[in-house]
Amino acid sequence: ADGILVVDSQGRIASYNRRFSDMWRIPENVLSFSDDDKALEYVLEQLCEPDAFLSKVKELYSSPGKESFDTLYFKDGRIFERFSIPQQTNDEITGRVWSFRDVTLRENTVRDLDNERRQLLSIFDSFDEMVYVSDPDTYELLYVNKAVKEIFGVDCEGKKCHSVLQNL
Repeated sequence: ADGILVVDSQGRIASYNRRFSDMWRIPENVLSFSDDDKALEYVLEQLCEPDAFLSKVKELYSSPGKESFDTLYFKDGRIFERFSIPQQTNDEITGRVWSFRDVTLRENTVRDLDNERRQLLSIFDSFDEMVYVSDPDTYELLYVNKAVKEIFGVDCEGKKCHSVLQNL
């Protein structure tokens, strides 16, 4: 599932998998040079924030023992998680392993669900009747609409309404 890139301490590509080259859309002729700088040049134009991406790479190369995790956003809408750890052989750092996971579908689904939730709550707020949402296990109120707030004369949001309404 992950694209993997291994770069040695001299900045040469030691290894990578097919998923890595496919995810980053890097042609074999670029990777065949085993030059990490050439590969970096090729991918920068794809990213929304190429300077931040390159800055993080340089930071990690200058701090070989450091680990890192962040999220990369592409101009075409793709979203990757980037994880990097030092590569070690007999307690000696010999390079860096980069792992990339395409989380575009997951992130877009979360965004879409959040938009749908906001739309649904907006509809609930337009009702004159009381509408609330509670946790099925704890019965804690997670949401109350405007009608509930007006009827009980409270001004609260989300879980805070649970304790406010309990104390009435």
